[in-house]
Amino acid sequence: MKKLLFFLAILLLVPGVLAQKNTIKLLAVNEGTKQGAIVDLDLNVVDGSGKVFIETYPLTQIDTQISLRIAKLNACKMSGKYCLDKDFLYSLKTDSPVVAGPSAGAAMTLLTMASLENKKINPDSIITGTINSGGVIGVVGGLNEKIKAAANKSMKKVLIPKGELNSTELKKLRGEFNIDIIEVSNIEEAFEIFTGEKVVRPELVVNSNYKDTMKKMNEDMCKRTETLKDELKKVDIPKKYNGTFNLGLNLSEKAEKFYSDEKYYSSASRCFGTNVYFREILFGILNLTENETEKQKHIIEKELQGIEMELNLTEISNLGDLEANMIVRERVDDARKNLMENSTKGLSYALERSYGASSWLNFVGFPGKSIDESKMKESCMMKISEVNELYNYVALYVPFLMEETKKELELAKKYLDSNDYILCLFKASKSEAEINAALSTLYISDSNVKVLLQNKIFAAKKEIEKQIVNGNFPILGYSYYEYANALNESDRYNALLYAEYGIELSNLDVFFPVKRPFFKLDERALMTLVLGFLIGVVLFSIRKGYRRNKIVLKRRR
Repeated sequence: MKKLLFFLAILLLVPGVLAQKNTIKLLAVNEGTKQGAIVDLDLNVVDGSGKVFIETYPLTQIDTQISLRIAKLNACKMSGKYCLDKDFLYSLKTDSPVVAGPSAGAAMTLLTMASLENKKINPDSIITGTINSGGVIGVVGGLNEKIKAAANKSMKKVLIPKGELNSTELKKLRGEFNIDIIEVSNIEEAFEIFTGEKVVRPELVVNSNYKDTMKKMNEDMCKRTETLKDELKKVDIPKKYNGTFNLGLNLSEKAEKFYSDEKYYSSASRCFGTNVYFREILFGILNLTENETEKQKHIIEKELQGIEMELNLTEISNLGDLEANMIVRERVDDARKNLMENSTKGLSYALERSYGASSWLNFVGFPGKSIDESKMKESCMMKISEVNELYNYVALYVPFLMEETKKELELAKKYLDSNDYILCLFKASKSEAEINAALSTLYISDSNVKVLLQNKIFAAKKEIEKQIVNGNFPILGYSYYEYANALNESDRYNALLYAEYGIELSNLDVFFPVKRPFFKLDERALMTLVLGFLIGVVLFSIRKGYRRNKIVLKRRR
C-alpha cells in the first residue's frame, strides 16, 4: 500500500516537471570529420528574470552560445511573449565536438517558440538555417552533408532555406536520399510544419487616423516645396547651383508619384529632401554674413525649444504618444547637430528639419496600447543590453563594418545617462535594425538581395499585422515599411535598412508588458492542478478505504 501511495505521489509531481522541457534535433557538422551530425538541444523554461543559461559538453564555440541568445531574443519577439519573467536553460551534449553556430539559429528559435507556447515538436522533422530579424530564415553551408545526415538518422522531413538550391539540385537530393526536403522562407512556415499549428495571418488594414494625419503632414510639407520653388522663380539661380536645383526637382517629381500611390510618408520624405536643396540655394544666393547666419541659427533654436516645451507638457500614456515623441525628439536632435555645422547646407537642413519636427507633433495623442511611463528607464536599459548582444555577435564576423552603428549605440547610452529615455530607446532600436541589416546580408550574394528584401518587407508587414490584432497601429513601423516598399526597385540596400526599421519599431510593445495578475494559471499549469486534484481525491479515497478495512478487520478479531 505504501508503495502505491509513493507511486501516486510521484505522478502528482511529474506533469509539472515534464511539461517544462522541450527538445529539438540540430543539424550540425562534426568538428573533426567535417561530416553532417545530428545532436539534441534541450530547453527548460522556468520562472526567472530573462537570463539564458547554457550547458554544453564538450564546450562549444562562442558563436553557438551567442546564437542561442539571439534565438531566444527572436523567439520572444515572434511569439509576442514577455520573457523578462522567465529563465531559459539550454542543454547541448554530444559525443564529440560539433559546429552548430548560426546555421542552427532557426532550430534554436523554433525550440524556444514552441516552449513559450507550450507546443510539442515533431521529432521526425529537422531544420537547418540561420535566423534573422522578423523570423526570416537565412542561407547556410554544407547542405548536402546535412541532408545526408538527416536521411541516415531516418528523419522524414528536412527543412532548408528557400532559394539556396535550384529545382534540379532539389530533385537530385530527394531521389538520392529518399527524404522529403522542404524549402521555407520564415520561421512561421517552419513552426506550422514542426507543431502542426496553423499560423493565422490577419490582413493589413491601414489605420484611417494614421492615414489622414500623414496625408495632411505630406500636403503641408509639399506645399512648402511649392512655396520655395516660387521663391526660386523670382531670382536668377547661379550656375553653380544647377545640380542642386535639378536634384530637388527630381525628388519633387518622385514625391508627386508617391502621393498619387497614397504613399504619404514616402512623399513627405521626398518633399523634405527637395526643401533642403531649394533652401540651400536661397541661402546661398543671399550670401549670409556671419551675423546673419547666427541670427538664423537663433531663430531655428527658438523654434526647436518651442517644440520641446510642447512635448514636455504631453503625458506619454500609450505607444502612439511614445512613437510621436521619439520621432519629434529625434528630428529636434538632428536639427541641432546640423546647426553646429558652419555651412549653408547645415543651416538649410536644420531649418527644414525643424519644420518637419513641428509637423510630426500632429501625431501626439495618437491612440495605442497603454504603457507605464515610469518603465521607460527599464525599457531603455533592456534594449541597450539586447543590442549589445547583437553587436558582439556581428563583431565576430565583421568587426570593422559597424563603426557608425557603434557610435549610435554609444549615443543611446549617453541618452540613458542623461535620463533622456525616449531618445535612448529610439536610438538603440535603430542601432539594432542596422545590425540586423548587416547580419542579414553577411552571406548573401548581390543576386539574392532582391529575394532577401522581399522576405524582410513581408516580415515587417507581419509584425505590423500582429500589432493591429493587439489593438495598436505602429506609426513608425508602418511608415518605414511603406518607405521600404517605395525604394524597392531603385535602392535595394536602403530599402532593406528601412524594412529592418519597420520590423524593429513595430515591436516596441514588448518592452511595456501588460501588468501580470498576482495569481495566474496558464493552460499547462491548470491541467497540472486539475490532475493533482484528481490524484488527491484518489489518494484520499484509497486511504479512507484502507482505514475502514483495518477497522473492520479489528472488529472481526
